[in-house]
Order: sequence, then structure tokens, then C-alpha cells
Amino acid sequence: FDTIVKSVTVYETPLPSFLSSKACPSFPISFTNTTSLNVGSLTFNWSFSDGTTSTLVDPVYSFPTSGQEQVTLTAVSNNGCNAVTIQNVTVYDVPLPDFTIANACKDKNVLFTNVSNIIGGSMTYSWDFGNGNSSLSENPNTIYLSEGSYQVTLTATSNFGCTSNTNKAVEV
Repeated sequence: FDTIVKSVTVYETPLPSFLSSKACPSFPISFTNTTSLNVGSLTFNWSFSDGTTSTLVDPVYSFPTSGQEQVTLTAVSNNGCNAVTIQNVTVYDVPLPDFTIANACKDKNVLFTNVSNIIGGSMTYSWDFGNGNSSLSENPNTIYLSEGSYQVTLTATSNFGCTSNTNKAVEV
């Protein structure tokens, strides 16, 4: 019997992983690649649930709607070894801020009724009454000392950090 001895090199397989920032629809989400490989270099292919792809190390992406979105990261070493990780990213709902205004009379208390809505979660509020006054109350009031038109802004922020605002003119 003749014997042939050959060396075989076994290369390390990458360990793909990533982190993502909080996700809100239509807002940029930062993905941080935490893939490890002890020796060699890596290339990456990201795939998002709508078919969009990226080869950046740390891509930024915006999902158009709320819900569970699948993100796939494929890591390939310079020796051709590859591995895949798939993670679901939760894209949280954006608040729908809205409000009504009682009679707005000069030198009188004007009540603002918050009718904001969100599908899931809770909200905090920030009001700018356009007269130099502001409030963090859910249903605040203010006094306008002069007649005129004032631009009122209500900003609603969900407990997941998703923010939206609305503006309305108040005639005093």
C-alpha cells in the first residue's frame, strides 16, 4: 500500500451577531455589527424584510411601518467560511398626536383637550402654546394676553421613544 499524506487547513467560521437601536417607522435605525473572527477579514451582507440589502459593516435603515421585521446578517471570512444570523427587530408604533381647543378668549383660561392616540404603549406630552408658555401636562391650559393667531404644537412621545407632533393655529 502506498500512503499519501496531505495537510488540510481548517479555517474558523465567523460568529455573526448585531445590535440595533430602538426602531420607529420611517426613522433611521442604526445596526451595530458585533460579528467576531479571531484571524482574517470579513465581508458582510445584510438583508432586510422588504428585500433591501447592504454590504456596509454598520448599516442604517428605516422600516416604513410598525411590526416585527426580520433582519439577516451573513458574514463571510476571507477564507470563504460563512455563517448567518437572523433576528427579529420590533418596530414600535408612532403616536398620532391631536387635540381640541375650547373657546380661546383673551385674558381667559384656554383649555386644550388631548385626543392623541397610539396603538400600543403609553405617551408623554410636550406643548408649545405659541405665546411663550409650554406644558408637559396631558390636558393643559394657558392664558393668551393678546388677540391674534397663535401656532400651538403638541409633541407626543411613546414609551419606546417614537415621537410625532402636530400643529394647529389658535385664533384669540
